[in-house]
Amino acid sequence: MDQLPARRKQGNMITVLILIFLILAQTIEGYNATATENSTVPIRARISVPAVTEDGGSSIISVDIELAVPGNGSILVISEGEIDETTESSMKMAVTTGLLMAGVNFMEVNAVVRINTRGLIAGPSGSFGVALATYMLASGLSPYLVEGYAITGAISPDGLASRVGSVSLKCKAAESEGLKLIYPLANLSPALIDDCPGGVPTPGVINATLTLTGAGKLNLSIEVSMPEEFQEAMREAVGNLTRELEELAEREGLEIPPTIGYLVNQSLRLSSEHPYAAASYAYRALLGLYTIYYAMLLNEGSLEQVVAEETTRLGSELSRLEAILSRGEPTGSIYYVEMRATAYTRLAEAYSVLQRAQELASIEAPIDEIASLLATAQARIASIESWINVSERLSNKGPLMDTESLARLENGLRAYIETSVDYSLSLIRYSIKNYVLPEFVKANLQVYLDSVIDIMERAESFRERGNLVASIGFLREALSESLSTIFTLSATQGGEGVIQGYLDEIRNIYGMLLARVASKGYPGGLAPAYADYSMVLVGEDPRAAVALMEEAIASAILWNILVVTALSGKEAAGSLIGGALATSIEDPVLTAVIAMVSYSIGVIASTLIARLARRGRSL
Repeated sequence: MDQLPARRKQGNMITVLILIFLILAQTIEGYNATATENSTVPIRARISVPAVTEDGGSSIISVDIELAVPGNGSILVISEGEIDETTESSMKMAVTTGLLMAGVNFMEVNAVVRINTRGLIAGPSGSFGVALATYMLASGLSPYLVEGYAITGAISPDGLASRVGSVSLKCKAAESEGLKLIYPLANLSPALIDDCPGGVPTPGVINATLTLTGAGKLNLSIEVSMPEEFQEAMREAVGNLTRELEELAEREGLEIPPTIGYLVNQSLRLSSEHPYAAASYAYRALLGLYTIYYAMLLNEGSLEQVVAEETTRLGSELSRLEAILSRGEPTGSIYYVEMRATAYTRLAEAYSVLQRAQELASIEAPIDEIASLLATAQARIASIESWINVSERLSNKGPLMDTESLARLENGLRAYIETSVDYSLSLIRYSIKNYVLPEFVKANLQVYLDSVIDIMERAESFRERGNLVASIGFLREALSESLSTIFTLSATQGGEGVIQGYLDEIRNIYGMLLARVASKGYPGGLAPAYADYSMVLVGEDPRAAVALMEEAIASAILWNILVVTALSGKEAAGSLIGGALATSIEDPVLTAVIAMVSYSIGVIASTLIARLARRGRSL
């Protein structure tokens, strides 16, 4: 008993040191803590991964992860047995995600993932463990921290642990080896019933790292204000969208239902303090009324004929807007690049939903689904016009990008998103092949496959023509498709406790990514606007709030790729918009320590399934 206070004090000190190291590793190019720029000596970690065997049993497989710099972004996945497409693509996603989360240029690292088994390996459930180990290695944390644990989960491109199957079997396999199972929080039921009482449910990379280091619960948030020109443009968008809604109602004799009236009122109420959220509410209202309009059209006429006529008309409008966008400046301020790219992202979404509408009409899918797609394309026309307006207002606001930096950003973003898309497409193919799904679900998934492939092909076409901003916009849409179609579903399936756990994790990942950008003196682009809208939504629709925070992370990923690939070693010139980083921990002593460390390194800167959770949610 006499030694107990001393032990507690020692434990607190160890935790403090771990957290100091963790925060430093996140903000100061973490990989430099373990390898120098000219080093070729690899660093390694080994994790234990539970697997379900063909006979319905389970076992533990060891997986080795090896990182080496300098490199060229090569990721090799090897085993003595056969590796299926989904496993390989998930492991590549895992390494890439882990490196990006640690602030490392994944295009300058070579990695080898060795799965130590002779049997067939299928599915993505080993990928979260690989992402976690990669993140810890690249952050300078000891690889031995994972000893004593088995890890299962499918990695999300934004660092979340997505739902997997057979957790109870995997739990038994871990326990038989004397290991604790780390598994996705999404595997808890809505009532938080646990299939692995001795295990550790986790929503993502940061939460799992804090568990392994014993560092407690982190609450990291960063606030960066948007430029006033952006805010004014959003307030203007509220007026434009509301007028279009009123004109549509009057022209077609449509009664505005209370649900849409609520959205309009919310938009007007939020316009002053939350302009982007207000514009998004107005957009949702317009989308809702167009959905009613198109459902009426489709019910009154021939389904295929109405869809054919409307896709032709809407396609012509989108081509007109694409021509306007293509006449814009090829580069400009960092804000201009993202806002212009966002206009292209909305254009990509509109093209994509038109394609899906045509394909679903050919199989006589439910009218409401087709009406929603046509309505999205129609409402996106107004949205694109708003983003063109925003980009022009911000063409000279903030640091300017030269052509070389823009090319490096597009190249880095392409590499990350191609990995993400390959992963999500392989998951779709895996699901269609291995699960009994209703025909309509299978059709939707196949349409998703086709549309994402089309988006990537269009991005490549823009790249070949030298329109890198358009390529970035289309790539950004492909990333959003990957996140919303595959991973948001996992994060929002459970009850309130599960959703809140994911929301907390997403906010911490977002805060970490944006803090890194801010520490270099750069603004956070659209990420703060998405995050602000998420905060507005959280009280009325937590699932939508999760989807919006994933959009914030997607934007923050773009800016992190900008910092670690395109602008590596450069600091932003001139003053930026004010921002603040706030960090809290359950232990008040640690709160002060993190605040001091954050200040000392300059972090306080001057920052269908599930696809329907995102569609129509934001301008």
